[in-house]
Amino acid sequence: MDQINTQRLILKLKSNFNSENFRFLLSGKLATSLIIKYLIKENNINPKLSEILVPKLMGNGVYSNISQNIQTGTVFSEYTKILYLYHQFGIPQSEKVKEFAEEKRLILIEDCAHVLRASTENGKSKICNSNYNLFSFSKFTNCGPLGGLISTDKKFLDFVDKEIDKSSKLQSI
Repeated sequence: MDQINTQRLILKLKSNFNSENFRFLLSGKLATSLIIKYLIKENNINPKLSEILVPKLMGNGVYSNISQNIQTGTVFSEYTKILYLYHQFGIPQSEKVKEFAEEKRLILIEDCAHVLRASTENGKSKICNSNYNLFSFSKFTNCGPLGGLISTDKKFLDFVDKEIDKSSKLQSI
């Protein structure tokens, strides 16, 4: 994809999301890592003892990326602290999954990798509306690695901005 079409794609994507709460990143996997690292730091989660509940049917690359940061499990246990909700092909998971996370007081991460724009029902989005949502736009177009995240957690967005700033300074050295 040429630079002009990539810029058009980015402008279109920005118009689909609240740009104040949205950050572009190199990939969805980077977004996942940043979210998990932040949650471990801010919620005093021990990555060696705590688990993130993940679906059984997910790509090995995603599993590998997550397991570099925290223990994974496919069955809820007393060690489960985070639930990784994966919207395969943009099809929303059952609301019961979110209710389960709320009931068990789990932190919810929504993987919206296959979503370009969240569908709404009665004016409310059915997906991509938790505090931590990630995207992978390279699933839709040949734009190289391109991902993003959206959050209503201002402290988290400040953390992401600092991480982006650190890496851009490293790249310019």
